[in-house]
Amino acid sequence: MPTLGHNVKGVVGSGNWTADIVYVTKFTCVGNGNVTALKMYVKQWAAGTPKMKWCIYADAGDGTPGALLDVTNEWTLTGGYDDWKEIALAGGPLAVTDGTIYHLGWNSDGVATYYWDASGANNFSLGASVYPAFPNPNNNNPVVDRKVSIYGVFAAGVSIPVMMHHYNRIYKKIRG
Repeated sequence: MPTLGHNVKGVVGSGNWTADIVYVTKFTCVGNGNVTALKMYVKQWAAGTPKMKWCIYADAGDGTPGALLDVTNEWTLTGGYDDWKEIALAGGPLAVTDGTIYHLGWNSDGVATYYWDASGANNFSLGASVYPAFPNPNNNNPVVDRKVSIYGVFAAGVSIPVMMHHYNRIYKKIRG
């Protein structure tokens, strides 16, 4: 199964992400597949109920985020929430490629807590963008190294070669 992102709740909770800022963290995809949703560990901070969306950017070729590939549908963080939240990509499944760098992130209209682990391998960047907008391209410069608890959810399914094998078997039975 392909992987993209960090599917472990980080040990550090930053309880004050700011509204109207696009935050992204860099990951390298392992395996080929289709991302159908993004999943992130979030927690309500104070009494706010911000609206939010997750995003996925291509790499600009220099380790910084480039073209916006897709965003998720909108979700509103409710009182007491403290868990993983999966949100479907608004554009449907997105094909991702093994060994390719992608930048996963979010934007919101309020404050919430996100979780992360320290890592020198995943640059974390941010830049102003009034919610619900995402800049395209994203020209954020990395500011710190953080591996945020966010990852791509991949479509389950059968590969084309396996489907063709079964189709050919059935076709041969029908044709005799």
